[in-house]
Amino acid sequence: MPNADELAVITCNGQTFRDWKSVTAERNYGAFSSFFSFGAAEPGAFGQGWTAMRLKPGDAVTVTLAGVQVIAGNITARSTSIDAQGHELVLQGRSATANLVDSSVPIKPGTFSGQTYEQVARALLAPHGVGLVVRNPPPIFGKPFRWLVPQFGETVHEMLQRLASMRGVFHTDDAQGNLVVGQGDPSAAPVATLQEGVNIKSATVRLINESAWSKYTAVSQTPGDDNSRPPRDYSGSSVDSTLPAGREKIVISPHPGDDSEMAAHANYLRAIDTWLQVQATIVVQGWKRPDGKLWDVVENVSVKAPSLFPNADGTQILGIQTVRYTQDSENGTLTTLECVLPNALTTTPNPHVPTDANGNFTDGQALGTAEPSPSDTST
Repeated sequence: MPNADELAVITCNGQTFRDWKSVTAERNYGAFSSFFSFGAAEPGAFGQGWTAMRLKPGDAVTVTLAGVQVIAGNITARSTSIDAQGHELVLQGRSATANLVDSSVPIKPGTFSGQTYEQVARALLAPHGVGLVVRNPPPIFGKPFRWLVPQFGETVHEMLQRLASMRGVFHTDDAQGNLVVGQGDPSAAPVATLQEGVNIKSATVRLINESAWSKYTAVSQTPGDDNSRPPRDYSGSSVDSTLPAGREKIVISPHPGDDSEMAAHANYLRAIDTWLQVQATIVVQGWKRPDGKLWDVVENVSVKAPSLFPNADGTQILGIQTVRYTQDSENGTLTTLECVLPNALTTTPNPHVPTDANGNFTDGQALGTAEPSPSDTST
């Protein structure tokens, strides 16, 4: 009897399909849609032969792993092959939010001036039947956009991404096919401890500081109006005092706004660059955390791996940016966690992350202080 914790199922039109030869499902915090790929090799694997395998591009499906739904979306590609040795079938698909990536913003009504991000998003998502979930937004999230007109031909994804960068929020999707917007919580307790030599199957960590700047400044000019208000220049900055002074990045914001909106955009850019400063790829056995729940994005983990981190005890708190579930006959059932610093998943300062008087992050890589090991100091 199959192990329920390793069972992958596609459900379509009330039928369930299981016993796959290969399985991949991936969710990324910062991306609009999730991805899946399932492969089969034997026509009898589903108990009904190939005649029952009429799954095709466009079919609405759900993907369930270990009894938990992880994706609601559509098949986008089907590949089949036959030879003297057998048959092969590969199905690929994306979550329901993928239509937002592919579809342009309607020309009408033409303007969304005076509306908040949430009002704009709900209006753009409605024609696609996609819901919106807001989680842990920063204070500026509810501020209306004074001027807002879609750029001709831009997709829903492109427009919402542009606006999100002005409100300090990130996108992902959830298991039900909703678009999720918000930010992570760097101060949240870790959901699990991953330890070298215990439950880490393999891991790679890369530390990079060439993508870090000591100061980010966003600038904008707002247009004048019919009330005799002239054009005005605005700017906002995010400072990292742990890096050499003078290493500054100045950008023109993708949308006009005031000083507070420029500051939000600067903090957003800094969070994006922080993604690159610590990149950890950790592979663990199975699809479930030690507490029995599936691994998911925007969760913090405590990683104890002295071989990987140059700080005092080799322990580092990381945030999960990408979760990739896989299964095949060669490697078994695995989860790959792509992790970054937790403050890379948020733009809002918190009590556990140092800030300056303006509320800008000043924690740098937050890797702690490197200390010599006993062998380095012995004589």
